[in-house]
Amino acid sequence: METIGERIKYLRKREGLKSEELAEKIGLKKGSISSYENDRYDPSAKTIVSICQEFSISADWLLMGKESSQKPIPVQVEQKRSNFDISPEEYDLIMKLRALDVVNQQEAVEIIERKYARLHQESLPGQKRSMNLQHGGNDEEATTRSETA
Repeated sequence: METIGERIKYLRKREGLKSEELAEKIGLKKGSISSYENDRYDPSAKTIVSICQEFSISADWLLMGKESSQKPIPVQVEQKRSNFDISPEEYDLIMKLRALDVVNQQEAVEIIERKYARLHQESLPGQKRSMNLQHGGNDEEATTRSETA
């Protein structure tokens, strides 16, 4: 994706939105979105901020197609983590996912979705699989237990 317009279009399609739906969400007309996506006009700074907030992306990625080399400073990270029932390992994975650019985040999510779907397809009715993975468990342990049962 070489242009801002291409990146806006990618984000909109990734979320399954029509041009008019995105326009409504960020307070613009449908024609504006089309003009940006077709590289007829560049979005204003206000519009860039709205798009970044809507899709939870960085302005660096939207404007240049890459992330800044500067890492954001975590604010009250431990307090945020304590609001959720997740293990330190799960928290680390979330932070690593957030550090990736949008394209790599999407790729990681797709891999996880495929593995999750495969896990549930392999489970037969009446067969229990260990959900020990929720808190740092090992899938090989679950597989070994189900094979020896």
